[in-house]
Amino acid sequence: MKKIPKQEYTTEFKEQAVKQVRMGKSIVLVAKELGLVEQTLRNWVKLAEAGKLNGKGTKAVTPEQMDLSRLRAENVRLKRECEILKKATGDSTGHCNTTEIFCDGDKKFNVFLGRSFNSSAIMSSCSCE
Repeated sequence: MKKIPKQEYTTEFKEQAVKQVRMGKSIVLVAKELGLVEQTLRNWVKLAEAGKLNGKGTKAVTPEQMDLSRLRAENVRLKRECEILKKATGDSTGHCNTTEIFCDGDKKFNVFLGRSFNSSAIMSSCSCE
């Protein structure tokens, strides 16, 4: 079995996450927004309260790296939202409904092809011109 690599976060990222929790946001909400596991964020809050959040091996981070980290978290959140919206619109509309025109001799038919019913129903008919 392959071991999942441990995700490393910068001290600044951890501090920003803890700061959001201290400003009144719930741990669950902040964790979802940043793409974190809730328990990881809880651990950071505990460490920050004890003054040990800046553990050994901390790295200096450039503003560009902070922006990149923030944008990655936002990207994850937006992908989740998009996935939810796709599922919601697919379920509520019954998939793609289309209309096609068929001619039979001198008559033209507008046919509704509703995939949600797996059938065709003639909506209206008119003479071919």
